[in-house]
Amino acid sequence: MIIRDLQADEREVAATVVFERSGGERRSWVRRREPVAGYEAFAVAFHRLALQSGEGRILVEGPLDPVLAGALATAGAFASHWWGFLPMTIEATSWHATKGAARPAASFFTGGIDSLFTLHRNLRSFPAGHPWRIGRGLLAYRFDAGLGGHTQADDERPVFDRLADRLAEGLAPLGVEIEVVDTNFREGVDFESYMARLFSGFLIGMAHASGPGVYRLASAKDVPELRPHGSHPSLDDNTFSTVTRVIHDGHDVARLDKLSFLRDWQVDLSLLHVCWETPIAGPLNCGRCHKCRRTLVELAAVGLEDAAAGSFVEADLDDAIATLEPRTNDLPFLRAAAARLRQRGRPADALETSLRRYDARLRRAEERDWRGPPKRLLRSLGLRR
Repeated sequence: MIIRDLQADEREVAATVVFERSGGERRSWVRRREPVAGYEAFAVAFHRLALQSGEGRILVEGPLDPVLAGALATAGAFASHWWGFLPMTIEATSWHATKGAARPAASFFTGGIDSLFTLHRNLRSFPAGHPWRIGRGLLAYRFDAGLGGHTQADDERPVFDRLADRLAEGLAPLGVEIEVVDTNFREGVDFESYMARLFSGFLIGMAHASGPGVYRLASAKDVPELRPHGSHPSLDDNTFSTVTRVIHDGHDVARLDKLSFLRDWQVDLSLLHVCWETPIAGPLNCGRCHKCRRTLVELAAVGLEDAAAGSFVEADLDDAIATLEPRTNDLPFLRAAAARLRQRGRPADALETSLRRYDARLRRAEERDWRGPPKRLLRSLGLRR
């Protein structure tokens, strides 16, 4: 992979990315107010995609921070170990130390449980004036489901802009400014690869284009649930340059405990936004999609029924608890939620039954039930595929 022809103005930084193995070429860009003119954003964004594509090298035809190159080599070692990628070198025609005064610390912010926890724990931990206190929330267009995230079409930009305005209004009293960032990094990338291996690299590329400083990326999993994934501390924390650092944050706290902290801190949860199908008008959470219904169950599990009613005005909490069908990524969250609901004396029989049924299907598919040993024996004898 070759990255070349960097250009920048007050609204956009762009570079050409050449895929040497496939022969493809694309012009990639980040759009935001006063972007940083540097190759670092593109080296980070396309590092894992280059590994996945078997490129063998990234050659930057221009200056690159060697601190970042070394960090990416470590991230690449983890990715190669997990996913079987071939080794890759990171080269540049020249090396330099990235410079510039640090901007206020930032976090990627969507209004979800994880990003709300990351923000509020930070504001409680770092006093005003501390360089690590979050003062900016980066909201990325084309990334979140339901907000124009899956295509390059701009059809849903009014929905995104409505969310941005709502978040900006809600965070202003906390001294946090919403900064909208847009990019075409995801263009041509299938959703499975994006989620499984690539997505934090694209986000962190936008951080490097957003100025020197400290950036936090909220973890969706706690330590016992961490697996090789598109966002992981071993990857995200190894994307630093001389002046920019990214921290994978919050994996020390389980999801329901994050909600419990937000409850105890009396955080206004009217900003909570989790929806995959955010409507053009009305509430920001539809209350009907799977993500909304799962969040309703989690809120009820920690006694936040009032917040559920306020943030999901068109939802039926009892129906969500009784009829939610688990998915693989939900299992740790919903198992914990069912146990908490039971502790609180709230009926959770239907949810527990659904979890047991899903577990049985999963064990069968993964050959972890009684059928597994004979299936493996028959395959070893050539009698079964």
